[in-house]
Amino acid sequence: MPGQYLESIDSIRAPWAEQADRDSSDLQILLEMTFTLALGRDVIVPQAYALDSLGFLRAASAVLDARDKAGVADRPFRLHLFNADSFDDAARQVLARVGDPHKPFYCSLFPELHDPNVYRPAKARKRSKPLDLEWLLNRDWVGETRTELLRMSWREFSGRPAVKTRANGPGVSLVGVLDDFMDAPIPSHYSKTDDAEFRDVWKELKSAVKSLHPREGGALAQRSNLYLPTPWPGDKKRRTAEEILGSPDRLRLVREFVDTIYNRMVADSIDEPLTASFTTDLVRANVDLGRVGAAQRIALLSYARSTSSASLARAAETSSGFQIVVRAPAAGDKSFLRQLKADLVAGLPALMKARGESAQDSDFWQGVDNYQSARRDGRPSQARAELQKHFDHVVRLMGSDIKAAPTPLLTGLGVPAAVGGVTTGGAEVYWDTGLGQGVSTAFGIVATYCILREGQRAVDAYRQWTRTRRLVRALNDNIEI
Repeated sequence: MPGQYLESIDSIRAPWAEQADRDSSDLQILLEMTFTLALGRDVIVPQAYALDSLGFLRAASAVLDARDKAGVADRPFRLHLFNADSFDDAARQVLARVGDPHKPFYCSLFPELHDPNVYRPAKARKRSKPLDLEWLLNRDWVGETRTELLRMSWREFSGRPAVKTRANGPGVSLVGVLDDFMDAPIPSHYSKTDDAEFRDVWKELKSAVKSLHPREGGALAQRSNLYLPTPWPGDKKRRTAEEILGSPDRLRLVREFVDTIYNRMVADSIDEPLTASFTTDLVRANVDLGRVGAAQRIALLSYARSTSSASLARAAETSSGFQIVVRAPAAGDKSFLRQLKADLVAGLPALMKARGESAQDSDFWQGVDNYQSARRDGRPSQARAELQKHFDHVVRLMGSDIKAAPTPLLTGLGVPAAVGGVTTGGAEVYWDTGLGQGVSTAFGIVATYCILREGQRAVDAYRQWTRTRRLVRALNDNIEI
């Protein structure tokens, strides 16, 4: 099956320290996985994320439980190994970098490893006792939740064939892309338009990256340095990255910029047909993600220039996105999101059962093939119609209580603008209607259907709500490789 690379499962975005406050993030990842599976694709999982991403592990647990309930042998996740022979080998290599001063690894799932009272890497290396999975699983402080998630990942990936990788990786280094960015002028398209935000972020990123001395010592070659609470490598004043940059907002821009380039490189190291989905990190409350979205677009443009990928550059310059805005009756109320997730999880066994059917006798696989054929043949109107028809079928499979609604989305995406929207059940969903990036369209459909599952109860509650709180907002790019 074709693969899908999801930046949203990046382990750096799902630290264990925030594990009790992940309703919006968990829903985001599960939605992305659901539309990936509904399109007949497998989720490609980089080795570090299979070990260290709480977001991936939680969503994967729901999907694999659904697979087992459906009684099918589907393998919806495929491991991406790089310079490793197996999941165990990759885990040893990744964990060996914890505390390494030259090539550090920031462990998001096990922050205790960065506590010298728990683990002393120098002492462990001196005794030739590097970290491995068995050592981790036998620590009392790991606890039942992380132990179960890690064992689940171990079972799923151990002994399984990995995706094919390019012998020389993506063919470009992170430092190389950053060097090219520092030397490149702002694209002429943006210098002549009224997109002042893009121009401002471009200038700010150049200043910020320069202040971190990317050409002196290569500290930015290891993105973990942007997350470790330690002095920035080579800084004579022993300041952290945030102290050098001067504000948390500036640090976030740099993190988004570097993380996007990193994930684009990982996706490009895969030697198989796949689609890569890049999503900005999630935030809560009324934070505007425009600047962060601009940083991501700049990252994709910079990578495209460094790799001479004209098609990618065009996609990055013309990307649209989606946004979910949930109106809650009070700050901190997440019952709506939890119900959406519960409904989504309840429908997963039916989806997994459909994926396990024979392609010859399956309406599900026929729908996938019809949509892909229309896209390959360059028939956007037909592709939209086939996509709508396929997701109508998926929705019927996942829950008979989902009701149709008289919206542009549910009547064939008949929206004249480039980006359309629908308000229903107390939530707003915006989606990209351009078939060049059809996965965004699919995402909008899945998200809207999940929201529709709230039914009349949500509509009644919406009439009483007087304030709007943004719980989830993300800008989305889907790049065909």
